[in-house]
Amino acid sequence: MGASKDKASEAKDRASEAAGHAAGKGQDTKEATKEKAQAAKERASETAQAAKDKTSGTAQAARDKAAESKDQTGGFLGEKTEQAKQKAAETAG
Repeated sequence: MGASKDKASEAKDRASEAAGHAAGKGQDTKEATKEKAQAAKERASETAQAAKDKTSGTAQAARDKAAESKDQTGGFLGEKTEQAKQKAAETAG
């Protein structure tokens, strides 16, 4: 009967060891998954920030171009107005 108890105890120890090993492996997998998720989150955040920066730069370039066009148009109209005034003065004089 002693041999049966020893075998049962050994089987119990092996089962306990296997369960501990499986739990450790599960914890390792959980940590690896957590790290991968964090890395993916950081990449997504960096990508979003880059897109935001690019959009902001494009919008600023468009504002600058619009202001430049406005200045050029204003200058052109000013010149034409001045020329018209001079012609009117010459014609009147």
